[in-house]
Amino acid sequence: MDGGDGRKRKPIQQHGHQLGRFRFYKVAQAATVNKNTDELIESIKKKNADAKFTKNITKDEIGKTSFYKTFIKVDLGNNVSQNYIIYNAIINGYNASFCIIYLNETPELIELLNAFTDSKFKIQ
Repeated sequence: MDGGDGRKRKPIQQHGHQLGRFRFYKVAQAATVNKNTDELIESIKKKNADAKFTKNITKDEIGKTSFYKTFIKVDLGNNVSQNYIIYNAIINGYNASFCIIYLNETPELIELLNAFTDSKFKIQ
């Protein structure tokens, strides 16, 4: 089975349908990111019932790899916020997630974000 890039792949069995690994992940990725984001928010709500949430999901390119970038801000009141940046991608057939959690934006955070967005991922 061709995954759209000319390489042959063995089909995988998922919910009674045979799908090429490439096509399955390409379709399932957005739904998975949304589901995982909602589960994280629900988990945080259990401990912080009064918290207010802001979420934004975008698609970003890092190197030649396409990522879903999720930003979640949890306003805990009293000028205190938890911030989550979660990058998700399929790299070499595996779901890869990178999570950055911070309270305040600092020069070190900016340096970390710049280093990550300048990364290159070896795609086989």
